[in-house]
Amino acid sequence: MKITQWTVAIVLGGIIFCSWGCGKSSGGGSVDLQKPTKQVQAEAQKMNVDELKAQAEVYKKELAAKKVEAEELEKKLNEIPVTQMLGSEAGKLKDQISALATTTSKVSERLNIYIEELKKKNVDVSALEAK
Repeated sequence: MKITQWTVAIVLGGIIFCSWGCGKSSGGGSVDLQKPTKQVQAEAQKMNVDELKAQAEVYKKELAAKKVEAEELEKKLNEIPVTQMLGSEAGKLKDQISALATTTSKVSERLNIYIEELKKKNVDVSALEAK
């Protein structure tokens, strides 16, 4: 059972790490995880610097929100006794963690598209990247 708790802790750590600076944004000013990354890339290539920065900020804020959510899930998981790690409550938390990891990865991937486009335009992206 300790292995399961460690596995969850590692996944949460990865989510938190990604939340510190990985990510992407879409052209509409909101987080759109349904849009294929190829389409996000094509749209990003057509954007000017201000549009790219705005989109990157949207996704950066979303990653920050995911970090808070991951910390809350981690706290809840740590409150579950090791003897109950195979129970339904722990199972629900693990499912939420898995979904959060998937979402965080998509957000991060899209943020990185905008960051890369900004880099191509010789823009300082240090405020958008992991610190």
